[in-house]
Amino acid sequence: MDASCARPPRHRWWRAALDLAFPPRCLLCRGQLARGRAHDAPPVCRGCRERLLRPARELPPVRLARLPAAAAVRAYACGPLHGEVGTLLRGLKFYRRPACARALGWLLAERVRVLAPRLDALVAVPADPRRRVVRAIAHAEAIARHAAARLAVPLLPGVIERTSAPRLTRLGRRERERIARRCHRAGARRVDGLRIGLVDDVLTTGTTLTVCAEILRQQGAREVVGLCVARRCGVDPLRPPRVYSAARA
Repeated sequence: MDASCARPPRHRWWRAALDLAFPPRCLLCRGQLARGRAHDAPPVCRGCRERLLRPARELPPVRLARLPAAAAVRAYACGPLHGEVGTLLRGLKFYRRPACARALGWLLAERVRVLAPRLDALVAVPADPRRRVVRAIAHAEAIARHAAARLAVPLLPGVIERTSAPRLTRLGRRERERIARRCHRAGARRVDGLRIGLVDDVLTTGTTLTVCAEILRQQGAREVVGLCVARRCGVDPLRPPRVYSAARA
């Protein structure tokens, strides 16, 4: 278990006192949570947990056209971006609620136990350095840290490095690939012979995920499985519906 996620006894007593003074509420429906729950329980009620744990479809293999079939990446998503998963993700990204990272890490760990149980370690897609300073948090890394603690596998830093780049929100596959290859590079750490779960927050076209998976294979990974929190619905990972130029973005 990641030492940074282990909670000492004094932290549990402090949290119990806070729960007594300020009853905890569900992040989704705002209903009051049961008191005396486990210290590592996700901050969502039972009904919302059941909705979050609905069976998820396996996405098509995310693969760039010029990569060999052996380099294809199996990608899984916890849910669509417009549903409850998207609500938690927006709470983390735009409202800076750390509890949302804990809930999404729990959800990702539950998905991994069902869909990809044989993982040796997790690697988070690195965040843009400038946006990380502004937001004071790396979303994928925060989620992966909680998921790794629940799965009792290490979260490996330093495998993939990233430099600053323009936003990829409205770009098409070709320009996403060009920018992703320019700003991502291999780090100093090797992952020889390991099955790696590559964690990202949103899957749109799969370009960033595939570029990072290619780097992990160069670093010696035996297998790479894409683990995304949310999938942007209406976008086929193998064929984006529309391509925007950098000038129009």
